[in-house]
Amino acid sequence: GLVPGRQYQAEVLSLSGELQNRASTMGRTTPKPPVSFLFGGVTNTSLEITWSGPADCDYDDFDLQWSPP
Repeated sequence: GLVPGRQYQAEVLSLSGELQNRASTMGRTTPKPPVSFLFGGVTNTSLEITWSGPADCDYDDFDLQWSPP
């Protein structure tokens, strides 16, 4: 099957005798979510957030988003 988070390229060729032309496109599958996402060390002025990257998945970066409830 396809690997989560991996970029793939697809090509299609049109053929006419010995002549050919091609078109290609690229796409990426959705990565798996981070795992072991935990809060710790919470005080009135700070907190610690930890997580691990997903296993068996390609990913480039993380984006931590924060908002009050």
